[in-house]
Amino acid sequence: MVTVSATRRTLARARRTLGFAPMRHTVPGTAPGLLVNREPVADEALHFTLVEYTKDSCEIFHEVAIDECSFRLSTPANTWIDVAGRPSAEMLKSLGDDFHLHSLALEDVFHANQRSKLEIYDRQNFLVLNDPSFVDGELRSRQVSIFFGRDFVISFHDHLDDLFRPVRERLQKIRRIAVDGRLDRQRESLEACVD
Repeated sequence: MVTVSATRRTLARARRTLGFAPMRHTVPGTAPGLLVNREPVADEALHFTLVEYTKDSCEIFHEVAIDECSFRLSTPANTWIDVAGRPSAEMLKSLGDDFHLHSLALEDVFHANQRSKLEIYDRQNFLVLNDPSFVDGELRSRQVSIFFGRDFVISFHDHLDDLFRPVRERLQKIRRIAVDGRLDRQRESLEACVD
């Protein structure tokens, strides 16, 4: 007979083997949407890549400042901001305020290792994907979080690998996207994670 504690040990071992972090939960009674209870990491430097495109053009800017990203969201072009690195609670809250991102979704960005999901909010949608990769001969799962709306995409991933480089290269080659490019951006983002 298998006991409950043996089952828990087996599940914990499987999660470690697959590269999932131990389950984290906030303290009972904590308000939802708070960015708390995550272990700090050594390097929380963020790298912003900005892609601004229309039906006829595509411009890519690397290592841009957050102020430039906020400004570009208010332009008539489609804007994609890719944030690589692991933001601190203060930085993520600031990004959420600047970009008007939903607080519950920000909590999912802050606490990585979420299950894949799609959440639909009033002015934006939120997608969580898991990017499998081999690290030191082991299969690991890395979270990719994507906010998208009518004319914007904002993606977050903890690792500094240039996950979306192939997508940006395709955008530059094509230079022609449908007027409502939302479905194209979603498809491209999904393809990059699956590829």
